[in-house]
Amino acid sequence: MRALFPNDLGVLLPGMFVPRDARGGSPADGILAPQQGVTHNERGEPTALIVGQDGKVEPRVLTTGRAIGDKWLVTKGLNDGDRLIVKGLQMVRPGTEVAAKEVVLSSGGRTQPVVKAAATAVGTTPATR
Repeated sequence: MRALFPNDLGVLLPGMFVPRDARGGSPADGILAPQQGVTHNERGEPTALIVGQDGKVEPRVLTTGRAIGDKWLVTKGLNDGDRLIVKGLQMVRPGTEVAAKEVVLSSGGRTQPVVKAAATAVGTTPATR
């Protein structure tokens, strides 16, 4: 990113860099999903495993925007309240019945509730806006 701004004191010299935090707003219909719960299929599409209403694992193809911290901005494929599997992904397959268990992920010193689900116990996180 390039930006022009006054440098009246001559503190910045040509070729110098400055840190810039250019945060933008996120779409109202986007969901922030922990990166641990998002993988990619053989076509390179972002995917996630969800614990359905019946307690079975459901695959979802996602549309993601940018990464915000340790989360993906998901604009399509997740709904508010979906239980995203974030732990034990290697132990489950679509259609597998799981016992979801909420787990806590650390995010920049803060904790966030997540769900753990597995044919045993896998980690999932409730999707929220």
